[in-house]
Amino acid sequence: MTAQDLLKDINFENLNYTMTAKHNIIKVIGVGGGGCNAVANMYNDNVEGVTFVVCNTDDQALQNSPIPNQILLGDAGLGAGNDPEKAREAAQASLTEIRDMLIDNAEGVTGKDGSLKINTKMAFITAGMGGGTGTGAAPVIAEVCHQLGILTVGIVTIPFDFEPPKKMRQALDGIARMSPFLDSLLVIRNDQIPKIFPEHKFSSFMRLADGILANAAKSIVEIITKNGYINVDFADVCTTLKNGGRTIMNFGQASGEHRVTNAIKEAMNTPLLFEYEVEKTKKMLIAVYTSPSNEITSTEMSEIKLLMETLDKDIEFIWGAFFDDSLGDEVKITLIATCSDDNVVPKPIDVMIKNNEYTKIKDRSTLYIEDLDSQELLKQIQEIPAYKRVEGL
Repeated sequence: MTAQDLLKDINFENLNYTMTAKHNIIKVIGVGGGGCNAVANMYNDNVEGVTFVVCNTDDQALQNSPIPNQILLGDAGLGAGNDPEKAREAAQASLTEIRDMLIDNAEGVTGKDGSLKINTKMAFITAGMGGGTGTGAAPVIAEVCHQLGILTVGIVTIPFDFEPPKKMRQALDGIARMSPFLDSLLVIRNDQIPKIFPEHKFSSFMRLADGILANAAKSIVEIITKNGYINVDFADVCTTLKNGGRTIMNFGQASGEHRVTNAIKEAMNTPLLFEYEVEKTKKMLIAVYTSPSNEITSTEMSEIKLLMETLDKDIEFIWGAFFDDSLGDEVKITLIATCSDDNVVPKPIDVMIKNNEYTKIKDRSTLYIEDLDSQELLKQIQEIPAYKRVEGL
């Protein structure tokens, strides 16, 4: 009897075959209106290799979102009314849904120790700080990530300088609450957008900030999905970002003379982020991409050495090299760098510690700006290693 004869005798209608689900290990999670819009823009740009999730207290906003993975925080569905405490309570009421989304294991697969396998290994949490849902709910979601052992990166915006001081104070409170549960933090300065891009229309401003999230996620996805002839992998990403503090995740491309140097400069040119002090870098990962026909040369490698000479001699440095046929004569440099200082506990110089409107109900003190530029405070928050961050800093 032939194989074809055997197939004739099989009733395929009685077969129940379920293909094993493929889980992306990276989740990009938008929280609140600003965060959900940022993630929707990235989703519409067809960024691959990640799972997108939106979380909001506003049911109508979720219904209008193109992203299929959604969590309604709380059960009212009417938004948080610019009240972070209301949003925090809504997120607390949805902890089961948040945990299930992060564990991402509907099949019930267990590890060798019998515990449920957690399929999310890294999470980007993006939110606009200063309003209600992002400010109040993002720290709750970050805490769940932390409890599950997920590598967690926060990418948040702070208000424009024309917005009232109360909104900035709420934003700083949200960052201070979120920071203890983050491995790395990127703070995007909305107030810098009109200064750097004065000719842009206001409606396009947010897309510029959203690009930082997209570049960060793309940088990680490429590293973990491509095989290099000098390879780096997700474990190397974890080494670089774990307890990283203030962070750059970006890439740059250049061609021609000094293409490596110029690509590195472009990768480090992030004017919407708080100023990154290269000399304070403690951990760095660089991935170099070229086409096979225009491979990086030993002379160009010396351009990387020039960068290294500006850094701490004890820096933890990881690098890899990859081929990408689409690059032609260009080189692309992906850069991940963190600059926490384990030996320095930030001192509250010129920063007041007192209760403000948002935190009085919490009976705790929070750092916030009195008569100072917010940059000094945020630099201190960002530079504290995750394991050293405590309430009130």
